[in-house]
Amino acid sequence: MPSLITRMESLWAVLRAPSWGREELEDFQSRRFRALVRHAFERVPFYRELYSRHNVQPEDIRGLEDLPRLPVALRHEMQGRPPGHLLARGFTPEKLIRHRTSGSTGYPFTTYRTWFEERLLHAVRLREQLRRGLRITDRRAAVVVGHGDRIDGRGTRLARRLGLLRRYSVSCLLPASEILARLSRCRPDTLGGYPDALAMIASEATEEHRRHIRPRIITTGGETLTPDMRARISECLGAPVYDNYGAHEFNLLAYECGETGLYHVAEESVLLEVMDNGRPVAPGQTGEVVATALHSFAMPFLRYWTGDLAVAARCVVPAALLARRWKRFWAG
Repeated sequence: MPSLITRMESLWAVLRAPSWGREELEDFQSRRFRALVRHAFERVPFYRELYSRHNVQPEDIRGLEDLPRLPVALRHEMQGRPPGHLLARGFTPEKLIRHRTSGSTGYPFTTYRTWFEERLLHAVRLREQLRRGLRITDRRAAVVVGHGDRIDGRGTRLARRLGLLRRYSVSCLLPASEILARLSRCRPDTLGGYPDALAMIASEATEEHRRHIRPRIITTGGETLTPDMRARISECLGAPVYDNYGAHEFNLLAYECGETGLYHVAEESVLLEVMDNGRPVAPGQTGEVVATALHSFAMPFLRYWTGDLAVAARCVVPAALLARRWKRFWAG
């Protein structure tokens, strides 16, 4: 189990990363990467077997420059393993927060996190929303699968009692008319959800709906946001649209830059590579997304193949990534 110092370092990284320079950021990434490799080798049967098979020892990993020395952890290999092979020694599934993917590829997968890891990754996402203009007193509405917040811990309940960070979920599986009716009653200050669902309700929103549904900010994620969807959502609901790229295993991976349209990697939380045949792709080239979670100790993800494709951006701004989930887009 990670020490109190390790947890405090994680919290400090989330709070202070926006003000860090490149050297300070890479120093944190390097130290955390080394610690995670040793942790995974010593405590997680899956990684011990994987690294032993490829003749990799923890002492071989000295920093970020050694990232390519680690073998890629393939998602389908992890999917077939019982939790005891994927969780670090000392953690049990019953005491962890679970996230189960829908299995849209035919292979559902369950991710486990501690309460601290869960809250920390939510804080990364919340911080970016605050930078975009979210106010802690805003009513947030999300059009997603299912109803209600996934996590309802004490902190969330207390915040709701104080009228802070309120979040209302509306099922995207409902008819558009019912979604619009519920959002009209909620009167959200910010709106989020799947691009396809938001584009659908935007197309069917009447003038009466738009009198009540007037968000300042709209965020999308979980699917590819096409230019047509973006224009429809923004024009019909009267607010700018910002896209996020995330995954159950990592929460937020990258977020759209309002100035360039590219995507900044959440570098204090994840190491992200865009690979083709085991090699980094050149700017402008498409490759497969391989990611490393920097705060996940209960169930580590080190050089994890996500199954997503992305286009590596040219160096317009530091740490930018043009990420698109083409797999879902082409699946319709």
